[in-house]
Amino acid sequence: MTAITVALPKPAALLFVLLPDVGQPLDELQAFGQRIARSFPYAAVVCLPAETSATALWQQLQQWQAQMGVNHERTCVVALGQSGTAALDVAVAHEAAIARLYVVGSRFSALPDSMHLNTCVHMLHGKADPVMPFQAATEAGAHLRALDADFTVDVYPMTGREFTDEMQERILHLLQNHVPKRLWKEAMAQSAQQQEGNDTVH
Repeated sequence: MTAITVALPKPAALLFVLLPDVGQPLDELQAFGQRIARSFPYAAVVCLPAETSATALWQQLQQWQAQMGVNHERTCVVALGQSGTAALDVAVAHEAAIARLYVVGSRFSALPDSMHLNTCVHMLHGKADPVMPFQAATEAGAHLRALDADFTVDVYPMTGREFTDEMQERILHLLQNHVPKRLWKEAMAQSAQQQEGNDTVH
């Protein structure tokens, strides 16, 4: 199955890669891709076939980044189900891969021993998901908190294994409002240095 290109501005300022779950029709993500394109008119938005191999997904991301002239700091991935697991594995293995990662109904193949701050991980999960228990997301959240990672976890009580409008609105909200933890840390460090400089002067 070939990719669906929702928006390909040139030059592109951002790259959004949308990945369905295994067995899910690719065009089901097209409408959400169009919503992203309207919100970010300078972004390239592509829907790729479901991917369960982290290695293959990493290669695809590199190809699209090179094609669009966009680095990992301007790359966002939205992945459902098993594709989300592959994307999480890519983010753990490669610091220079994905800046923002949104996974729906997914889990880590294995909880990481450490997690860098170059990727903001956002997990969304339906509490009534009959395939992947929502505890996978809450347990991952507790683990990521212990690692001081940059993450959010949202559980939707009345939702099963689906990508609802509420989830899509949450992703759009986070895209526009969530400040990466590494930027906060850099800003706090700079503020502390400036304060030290002021104290020295006085």
